[in-house]
Amino acid sequence: MEGRAQADELFADHYINPKKTVKDCYTYIMNQVQRSGCNGFTDEEVYSMAVHYYDEDDSEVGKPINCQVVVNHTVELTAEEKE
Repeated sequence: MEGRAQADELFADHYINPKKTVKDCYTYIMNQVQRSGCNGFTDEEVYSMAVHYYDEDDSEVGKPINCQVVVNHTVELTAEEKE
């Protein structure tokens, strides 16, 4: 999201909105996933939901959901990230 905000001035204005938080973004995505009834999403689909959350002033976040998220690929950390 940071990279998109740096590259897209219009998105940056929405991204720095003090009414928007990363926690609410996660909650929004989890609620969208639950409403869809689907069990799997591509990285691009999840990213699109995050962009939508920040782009829309009236995104209904919903209530926090107690759930587990499964990622189907291995994340390889750089040496810097491992520190």
